Amino acid sequence: MNLFFKDLAGSTRELVSLFLALVENRLELFALELREEQSRLVGLCVWAAVAVAAGLLTLILATIAVVFLCDAADRPVALIGFTLFYLLLAIVSGATVLRKLKSYSLPFSQTIAEFKKDRDAL
Repeated sequence: MNLFFKDLAGSTRELVSLFLALVENRLELFALELREEQSRLVGLCVWAAVAVAAGLLTLILATIAVVFLCDAADRPVALIGFTLFYLLLAIVSGATVLRKLKSYSLPFSQTIAEFKKDRDAL
């Protein structure tokens, strides 16, 4: 009977050890995906800031150039036209951002899938 409990204790230790190794493996995968997400997000933010700054400068200078090329009497009409165009552009851009945010896949989807597989296997 004593041999049975030794085997049971050894099997339990082995099972706990395997479980802890599995959890460690999943946490390492999570950490790796977290670093990838952070790196991707930082790079995306930098390029988005550059794009926004360059786009704004382009729009401002183009608007000024077109308004100055117009006759003095037509300048208010040109300014109103540009204002309406920029308003429409802002609305369409905002709607596009919201649509993309709603369809964005979950971060750490691979880790979640591995945890689900582990749960199903147990």
